[in-house]
Amino acid sequence: MICPSCGAPVQMPYGKSMCFCDYCGGQVKLMMSEAEVARDEKRQGFVDAIKASIHCIRSKDYKTALEYADKASELAKNDPAPMLIRYVCWLESDFKKAASFRSIAESMRAEKESVALSDDEYKVLLGAYVRNYISERDSDLKRMFMTLKKVKPADIQNVNNYEHLKRLNQYFTDDNLKEAFTITASQCLDEYEGALNQANQLDQESWNALQRIRNEDLFKAAGVLFIDPSLKQHVVQYFQKYNTAINQKWEAAFKKGVSGDKSTVKVYRDEADSLLSWSKTIR
Repeated sequence: MICPSCGAPVQMPYGKSMCFCDYCGGQVKLMMSEAEVARDEKRQGFVDAIKASIHCIRSKDYKTALEYADKASELAKNDPAPMLIRYVCWLESDFKKAASFRSIAESMRAEKESVALSDDEYKVLLGAYVRNYISERDSDLKRMFMTLKKVKPADIQNVNNYEHLKRLNQYFTDDNLKEAFTITASQCLDEYEGALNQANQLDQESWNALQRIRNEDLFKAAGVLFIDPSLKQHVVQYFQKYNTAINQKWEAAFKKGVSGDKSTVKVYRDEADSLLSWSKTIR
């Protein structure tokens, strides 16, 4: 290109629309035709729609994610990204429908890569779905513990068996999704254990940490073991560590000013015993 200020030759970097002249420092812009501008805006709209759908999936808003995928499809009919988004969105409710979208997406990916969803980004997206799955199992187990007066290891195992029968055996027919489940399950367990290491004293900070762990992580660890039984030893150690922390003399700590109550401790201990006993039975 030619610098409009001094007339010196300018080499525009690949993929850039603006640079500066090496001779006079003047700004040089790449002028695009109206058709090129429209094409560029259309591509950006497509990328934005895919990014928005991914954000919705992370927030477990699959309905809105599908709406963004539809919008993206209108902007780029041959890009596989919208089909991959639809695949992930339908996994929870209709695996047969999800599988059909995955089949279409794989055919499209054989022809061309997505401009908005690389292979690495797709793996991250599958990992986000796995975290949603673990979160849903957390809700299932909490509901069961609230409903039943006493939860036995067999009750938790029934949930495990149901999940494999209903979902996991189907999910694991997709190698990419199976890998995402395995990797993400291990990552989540490491995160849960890291939080548990913060609760090791009979003080308010440790009690608050234990309550957060119980409310946010504890039952998710059971969901992790649903996914990957090979993590048994790690999960058993996690439940044992939590069990030890919750079985400290919290009643005495409450008398000395820690804000808590005996009934909550009893509930937490019963839950911990059931989860630990169940995890030891996994083969």
